[in-house]
Amino acid sequence: MKVGEVALLEEKDFLDFKNECINDQGWTICYEKSSCRVATKKNSQSTFDVVRIQSDFHDISAELLYDVIHDGEYRSTWDTAMIEGYEICAVSHNSDIGYYSMKSPPPFKYRDLVTQRAWLDYGRNRDKIIINHSVNHLREPPRKNFVRAISYVTGYLIIPTGPSSCRFYYMTQSDPGGNLPAWLVNKASKTMVPQVIKKLAKASAKYDKWKAKNQPSYKPWLYPEQMNIGKFNQNDIGIFDAKEALIASANNDEETIQEHAVDVDNRIDLCPLQHDIMLLMSIGGVFQAIFFVAAFSFVYSITPARFKTGEKKGSNRISQILLGCITCIVGTCATIFFVLLQVRVYSNYKKIQWKDQTMPQFCLFTIFYSALGSIIGTYVAIILFCTVTIILLFGIGA
Repeated sequence: MKVGEVALLEEKDFLDFKNECINDQGWTICYEKSSCRVATKKNSQSTFDVVRIQSDFHDISAELLYDVIHDGEYRSTWDTAMIEGYEICAVSHNSDIGYYSMKSPPPFKYRDLVTQRAWLDYGRNRDKIIINHSVNHLREPPRKNFVRAISYVTGYLIIPTGPSSCRFYYMTQSDPGGNLPAWLVNKASKTMVPQVIKKLAKASAKYDKWKAKNQPSYKPWLYPEQMNIGKFNQNDIGIFDAKEALIASANNDEETIQEHAVDVDNRIDLCPLQHDIMLLMSIGGVFQAIFFVAAFSFVYSITPARFKTGEKKGSNRISQILLGCITCIVGTCATIFFVLLQVRVYSNYKKIQWKDQTMPQFCLFTIFYSALGSIIGTYVAIILFCTVTIILLFGIGA
C-alpha cells in the first residue's frame, strides 16, 4: 500500500496492519489511563510519528462499532470536527475513494484529505479492519482556504472480546500539511485522544436509535450491492508526490503561532459556543414568549373597564392575582435563562480572537446575535417583570 497509488488490498495487507496494532515492540506509551492507551512510533516515512490508540469498550459490540465508524451520514451528527465527507467513487466491493474535511483549532487553517479506503469484515464476532491512505483524485483538487493533509496509513482494528464488548485500535501516520508546529501535533495526540474515544463511545450508544429512523437497512459496507456511487476510473487519478504536496501547502505562517495562543485541550468542539448555549436560547425563548403573553393578559385584565372598547365589567380579582403570579413565575424563569445565556456568551467571547478569518461564520453569527438577543431579551423581561410585580404588590386595579 503506497501513498498516491490506488490498489486492491489483499488479505496480507490487512493482517500486516493488524500485527502493527497488536504488537507492542518499538512503541512508546505516551498516555495510559483507565481503558485507553496511546503509543507512538517513529519510522522513515514521515517526520510525524505513527500514533496508535487502544481502548476497550465493555458495552459496545464489534458489529455496532464497525457500523458507527463506517456510517458517514451518522458521523456528521457526532463528529464536531467534521465539515464535509462523502464518497467519490467505488474501487471494488470493499474499497472506495472519498473526501473528508475537518476543522482545526483557531487560528490554524482547516484540513482536508482525499483517501482510498478499504475494509475487511471477517464476520460476526470476528475481527473487522478498515484502512485508508491518501490518493490524488482529479475531481477533488486542493481547495482554497484548506490545507491538504496526507494520510500515509490510517486505520481501525476492532477485535470482539465478548457478545457486547470489543477492543478498539486506531493507528495513523499522517502529515497535516502546512506548517503546523510540532508542539501542537504532540499535545493534540496526548490530550485530545481520550476525548475522541469518549465521544465515539457516546455515539455508539445512540446509533441504533438513530439508524432505526434513517434508512435502517442501508449499510453498503456490509451489502456491496447497495453502493450507489460511480465506478473508479484510473484516468481520474493524478500523480501524487507527497513532498511536492507538502511544499505547496507550506506557504503560511502557522509555524509562528505560539502555544499559549491556542486552547488545544478544549478545542474538540472547535466552535467557541458551548452546546448548552443553543439549549438556553431555546428554553429562554419559550419562557419569554409565554411571559410576554401572560404579561399582556395581566396588564389588560387590570386596565379599568372605561379604557376597554365595548367592555364595561372589570375582570375578577382572584383571576387577576392568579394571572399576576403566573406572570411573575414565568418572568423569573425567563430572566434567569437569559442571564445564564448572556454569561455563557461573554465567557466564550473573551477567549476568541475575532479577527481570525478562519473562524466559522456560523460561530460568529451565533455569538453576536445570541449576545444581542440575550441582552434585549434579558432587560425587556426584567422591565416587564418589575412592572408586573409592582402592580401585583401595590394593588390590582388601584
